[in-house]
Amino acid sequence: MYAPPTMRNRMLFTAWVKPVQGKVRLYVSPQSLAEFYPVTEAEAEKRVGKDGYRVLTGPEVDVFLDGLKGVVSPPLAPAGGS
Repeated sequence: MYAPPTMRNRMLFTAWVKPVQGKVRLYVSPQSLAEFYPVTEAEAEKRVGKDGYRVLTGPEVDVFLDGLKGVVSPPLAPAGGS
């Protein structure tokens, strides 16, 4: 589970180590990405795909990671926190 550094108990996306038919199983949450990084949910979804599970090939993982790079930057402080 990958979480923002400001709130380690929140999931941004999860990748499973055990392959599924040689592919990587992934769950991604554009809503959570938009909560912690300066991007709208729509922009996060455009870059990393819709909320939910997917099974990716190696090249698809590369595309996901390229999109993720466009989202992550210094995280925002959690609401009500510092």
